Amino acid sequence: MAAYLLVNVEKVKDPEKVQAYGKQVEAHTEKHGGKLVGSSANPEILEGSLDCTRSLVIEFPDMAALKSWYDAPEYQPMKALRQEGIDATLWVIDGA
Repeated sequence: MAAYLLVNVEKVKDPEKVQAYGKQVEAHTEKHGGKLVGSSANPEILEGSLDCTRSLVIEFPDMAALKSWYDAPEYQPMKALRQEGIDATLWVIDGA
């Protein structure tokens, strides 16, 4: 069953680090079977509230692949770049 990583970017702190992260993370994501399936700058809110400047949805084959992507030793320096470059909320959900 697919698993999804949802990302809400609340604030860009360092655009250069975000750019460096972007150059590295795509290949790492593909290696773990992940693919970007949705991205929106300033997403439209139908109900409630959401304080973010961009939202992304990344699909993985299953939760094991997603966790392998996130926990991989080679991802840790990329994760540090992301955390230095943006404030974001990340969460995961199982596909239906």
